[in-house]
Amino acid sequence: MGIWDFISGTTDLLKRNAPDLTAAKNLFSTTYGYGSATVTHIDSAVRDNLNHYLPDEEARSKSLQLGKIIVTHAAMEGLKTIPGYNIVNNSIKELKDSDKQEVDVEALQADVRRLDKELSEYRTMSKSR
Repeated sequence: MGIWDFISGTTDLLKRNAPDLTAAKNLFSTTYGYGSATVTHIDSAVRDNLNHYLPDEEARSKSLQLGKIIVTHAAMEGLKTIPGYNIVNNSIKELKDSDKQEVDVEALQADVRRLDKELSEYRTMSKSR
């Protein structure tokens, strides 16, 4: 029995013992449906009934942000009902943290490039003296 047989056997074992994700898929589909319906109702309420109370774009933007927050919290509450919620929740948090770190890395790289450019300018100025 070689290493490839061991890897293949381990892979097959993991596939056989993996939980069925149908419930999670159905939950996400249902949560999306509820969230979409909620946003549609909020949108229709804002556009039809409250339009004269919201004359400017800033107020409309705030109501849309509120709808987004409501849908996000509804989805997170829906996730709590499935097994493995903590894994999904921690993964989402890590994903958000990694996005923040990538932005910080990009900013640092831009600063390093700017400082390298300034350093090369100072070196050329010192050589010309």
